[in-house]
Amino acid sequence: MKSLRLAILLSVLAGVPTMAAGQQTPPPTDEPPAPPQIAVTVTVVGTTPLPGVGVTLDRLPAPVQTASTKDIDASGALDLSSFLNERLAGVHVNEVQGNPFQPDVNYRGYTASPLLGTPQGVSVYMDGVRLNQPFGDVVSWDLIPESAIQTMALMPGSNPVFGLNTLGGALAIETKNGRTNPGTSVEVYGGRAARRAVEFERGGSRANGLNWFLTGNLFAEDGWRDASPSDVRQFFGRVGWTKKTSDLAITLLQADNSLTGNGLQDQQLLANDRASVYTTPDNTKNRTTGLTVSLKKELQPALTLSANAYYRHLNVKTINGDINDESIEESVYQPSAAEINALTAAGYTGFPTSGANAQNTPFPSWRCIANVLRQDEPGEKCNGLNNRSASTQNNGGLTAQITRAWGANGEKNQLTAGAAFDGSSIDFSQSSELGYINPDHSITGLGVFADGVNAGDIDGEPFDLAVGMTSRVRTGSVYVTDTLAVTPRVNLTLSGRYNHTTIENHDLRNPGGGEGSLDGDDAFGRFNPSAGFTGTLTKHLTAYASYGEGSRAPTSIELGCADPDSPCKL
Repeated sequence: MKSLRLAILLSVLAGVPTMAAGQQTPPPTDEPPAPPQIAVTVTVVGTTPLPGVGVTLDRLPAPVQTASTKDIDASGALDLSSFLNERLAGVHVNEVQGNPFQPDVNYRGYTASPLLGTPQGVSVYMDGVRLNQPFGDVVSWDLIPESAIQTMALMPGSNPVFGLNTLGGALAIETKNGRTNPGTSVEVYGGRAARRAVEFERGGSRANGLNWFLTGNLFAEDGWRDASPSDVRQFFGRVGWTKKTSDLAITLLQADNSLTGNGLQDQQLLANDRASVYTTPDNTKNRTTGLTVSLKKELQPALTLSANAYYRHLNVKTINGDINDESIEESVYQPSAAEINALTAAGYTGFPTSGANAQNTPFPSWRCIANVLRQDEPGEKCNGLNNRSASTQNNGGLTAQITRAWGANGEKNQLTAGAAFDGSSIDFSQSSELGYINPDHSITGLGVFADGVNAGDIDGEPFDLAVGMTSRVRTGSVYVTDTLAVTPRVNLTLSGRYNHTTIENHDLRNPGGGEGSLDGDDAFGRFNPSAGFTGTLTKHLTAYASYGEGSRAPTSIELGCADPDSPCKL
């Protein structure tokens, strides 16, 4: 307590001015002291996916939350999803996949998740480019470098201007540039579970308008659980040219990550080892390259053009070691002498031959091997599966919008109209390799796959989990939003967007349509409106109300599972 009081005293004394020797005390005066100068910060938020001309927060009919690079740095968060969870209201995460870079981010009951099949309800944009992937509309948080973020805004509600699937909200991110982030910084840190990381930034600009910014992040850790390493490598670069009325920029985003996220563990197994895992491996490899060209130009003092064009390549590979539920009934088995002889002749030894030891050996690997060698329905005897998937996504598009403002700084009326097109091609494959579970919970594969032929039958049906498909997705849209000052204290916002999406799925294993085929050719279109107003009641109190409609088109993976008479393999 004494040290605390001393600190307070020193703090007070530090604020008292001192006089130099010989300095005279100023004569008293009857004039009142000048009022203190209070800095007023006005936050401007973009109302469209494309960075352009924004409006102040008090004119938006929604509780928009904003953050800057200073807020992110001060938080010490591991990545963007961690920051959202720690600092923004209404956000929470869960790590169902067991990796800190692969969380489900939930906002007001809606989710942005990296897991295929999870219903998505939040849109994420970076520099006007939608980061929700075309296959499943998922969001891979590990592909967003935290060190590249300049500002972000989290907008709640079904805002139709941000496109399809903006059911619960939208997150808009703007990246750093060399003009606002000059200089060089390097950060190195480490922690438990062999965590080590290095992060660097370098920015600068020239008098002729040229500016540049580079940042990279190398992160690795072993993880606190068994067999749970993570390896993250991110790079972001930006080269821009800025003049009084023009801003042109080219950005490059690259990431090559290997994330292990072993899932939930049985409570009984946790009693002896809190770090244990159920089955391994459970690994996701994400690789991406994205290139964006953006332009902002002031055509007239109150007329601004914003546009961008982008291309993104994404490759995702997963391998998940799982239990084969179809083998549960075969977990206890008494081998025959003929099987033991066949295994011994094939070079396998050390198997129990009779008695309680053999009957009580759970999930015997020798039984799986024997049935694989004999091609005798190994799908019913092998207790392990190595499930693999691979997807390649190529998507690109362009967006352009015009903003017209009336009044000083657009305070009277601000109208924005734009159009966008996005196209994607997707290749997806899935396979399941039969194997057996080892004592360390890993799965040893035997090179036999559940493809409807080599794995035999399960209850009289071919054991087939394989998938091969391609998909083409095209979305065109037009949108408009207008913020009008009805009175000095009342603002009205009207918005709307029309989207038209076509999805073509082609089944590579069962083409031609019909039962069990993933083939499909679908189209979806809808106009979504919204309206809201804000009223300034006092200097520190603003009331608002809004109404909005949102919609989503089914993703390729959902349309592939739309046949009620055919179980989904995706």
